[in-house]
Amino acid sequence: MKIVFPVSLGFALSFSFSATAADKIHFNRQIKPILQSACLSCHSGEKPKGKLLLDTRVNALKGGENGAALIPGKSAESKLYTSTLLPPGHDDLMPPKGAPLTKSQTGLLRQWIDEGADWPENAVLATVRRIDFAK
Repeated sequence: MKIVFPVSLGFALSFSFSATAADKIHFNRQIKPILQSACLSCHSGEKPKGKLLLDTRVNALKGGENGAALIPGKSAESKLYTSTLLPPGHDDLMPPKGAPLTKSQTGLLRQWIDEGADWPENAVLATVRRIDFAK
């Protein structure tokens, strides 16, 4: 009986660590679609708004006229996230046109940034048409 408890506890602990790792945000599946559909229409190409390109990690870290958009590990200091939380009608709310990001999308951005903003080096994003299913 004494042997069963440590084995069960060990099994439970290993399962909880596995579940945590499984909950980590995946860039290509969860973040890339948000950036491509909500950000790149303004922040890509030859004349990006605010001189901010969000097509690569290097460009997001470099930032634009207002500094870095992405500060890995610090969502509260990352404009890529904080600009999506501003009240409707605020001049700096992102995206400026169309529906704002959902709570789920902003939550994904926050968690991803706080996890270190893993962004594959070879990932170059391209604009995709945003579909607003709420209409």
